[in-house]
Amino acid sequence: MINKDIRIIRQTPFFKHLIDEELSALLNIARPINIPKGGIVHCDSHSLYIVKKGIFEIQKHAESIYLSPSSFFGELPFCEKGSGIVRAVSDAVVYELKDTDLYQFMGSNFKALRGYLRVADFYGFSLSDAGKKLNKNKTQIITVFSTERHCGKTTVALTAATLLSFNKKTILLDASYDGISVFDMCGKQLLPPLSQKSPDEVTGQKFIEQRIEKVSETMDILNVAFGSKVRINPDIINPLLFYLSFEYSYIVVDCSNIDVPLRDTILYNTDIVIELINNKSIPKMRVLNDSLLTQGQQIIHIVNRHFEKAVKIDNPHEDFDTISIQSDETVFQAVLRTKLQHDRIFHKILSDRKALVLASGMYETLFYAGIFEALRDSENTPDIIYTTGIPYALLIAFMHSDSLKEYKKLILSYFSDDKLHAMLDVSFPEKYLFKNDPLKNFSSSLCDSQRLEYYDILPYTMLFSNNSTRMFSTGDMRNIVAASIAFLPMFEGVSIHNQEYHASFPLYHSIPETLLRTHIQQIFYISNNMMFNPISLKSKVFGIFRKFVDFLPYCYLYACDNGAVCNKEFTLQLPDVTSLDELIEKSFDNAENFADIMKKMTGG
Repeated sequence: MINKDIRIIRQTPFFKHLIDEELSALLNIARPINIPKGGIVHCDSHSLYIVKKGIFEIQKHAESIYLSPSSFFGELPFCEKGSGIVRAVSDAVVYELKDTDLYQFMGSNFKALRGYLRVADFYGFSLSDAGKKLNKNKTQIITVFSTERHCGKTTVALTAATLLSFNKKTILLDASYDGISVFDMCGKQLLPPLSQKSPDEVTGQKFIEQRIEKVSETMDILNVAFGSKVRINPDIINPLLFYLSFEYSYIVVDCSNIDVPLRDTILYNTDIVIELINNKSIPKMRVLNDSLLTQGQQIIHIVNRHFEKAVKIDNPHEDFDTISIQSDETVFQAVLRTKLQHDRIFHKILSDRKALVLASGMYETLFYAGIFEALRDSENTPDIIYTTGIPYALLIAFMHSDSLKEYKKLILSYFSDDKLHAMLDVSFPEKYLFKNDPLKNFSSSLCDSQRLEYYDILPYTMLFSNNSTRMFSTGDMRNIVAASIAFLPMFEGVSIHNQEYHASFPLYHSIPETLLRTHIQQIFYISNNMMFNPISLKSKVFGIFRKFVDFLPYCYLYACDNGAVCNKEFTLQLPDVTSLDELIEKSFDNAENFADIMKKMTGG
């Protein structure tokens, strides 16, 4: 069961994007305070307050504003300080978050900070100078990585940083211990690494500035680990990223596979992973991706043709051509000279990522089928589509169909009134009503052995396991699709990486705020006007699906009553139908209208 205190904090608009581990950390620094009826709290007391229980009143411009549980008042990090008095109109309890504790939390959780600033800006809060600078930079973390040594990884990292620096200010971090340093490639004297310093020392502005070497007006380099005789404390990475995000829009990391804790911390914090692959490294890379990339990281595969000239690699990838280096130039100068040779590869990083988020639900979300069909011939398709539950299965079915006819046949084969029962194996496995075998059969018929990260449009989803969630942007699609429709508490889970996963809905809805912590710049949101399935189905078994969410405790439901934080949103009006078949047909009939909606939303 979800902790009720965490649920209240999560419903606060500024913290909807936090993952469970971050919410737990936030709860640990929150101090509950009892305030009697008539008690006064000053908003300029260097704390943020979240209402846990009771009602508060704020007098503002001769009006009274009332605050209920999950509302907030007080001082917000990186925002201009407010003033005023808040009075409790009933006995109440608030969580107090001291500003020093909140700043430390934000500095240690880069993605949480990024999402927070985007929410504050969306709601029109006046950001402080530091907040404005952070929000303006919109810093992205790009990591160049390989499981193999001597594969040209540092050259690719330098090329990525150089090309990115033509767009915005960039810094390249050398987090490899050996090989050739980026300092040597740039013709600069190697500066001492940060490896023997503690996280507290790294936060010192002067200390870091002394170790940053300028390569060009828009590109700097910093030695994190190269040449070090001791392993770096990985806790240094978070405060380092926090400091650098004030100055740089792109932070490129040359990361090796030698230091596992450092590697794991870097990959956790990264947004885009550029992976150098060959046939030997692909199996190793998949294992690492599936275990470490849990935050919606995007993967770009690159084959370095300097080392893999005649080898055929079937996995989707970009080719990095050999850079010819003349005797009188550095590698950096050679990269500048051959810039046009590599522009195409790194265009994916430079372009703004667009995401479409579709609200969760039960069988009423079959109406989304026509939305996906509207994308088939669109010139302005999103880079990422994020949803959970049944809409995710619809999305994968769409991506594996070549025509409207094939797509419709596929959907009706599994989700029509006559066929849906095939998903239900009422054999009462341990703790559950339905077995997962029919779900696996369904997903296998859709995906075969496809990997999630190889799709042109990345299909993101969130799954639930062991009282926490995980965002999937990599992995075996068969298991991910099966788990996405294994609803608790009815279906047994699906094993992924030796853990049992279920659909995150209805415990967690797919909401646009989840993506605010990622590198995605534009987010569009579509929902429907009914939370639960309005269809009057004749089958009593189907009726269980229609109603089972009603029996879940309220604390399971993820409330989003503050409105969505996104670029644009649209709410669909469901048609009046009496069967799933009719709903699906109506959806496809509306595909043309959906195309117009998508065009207006995305500005295409």
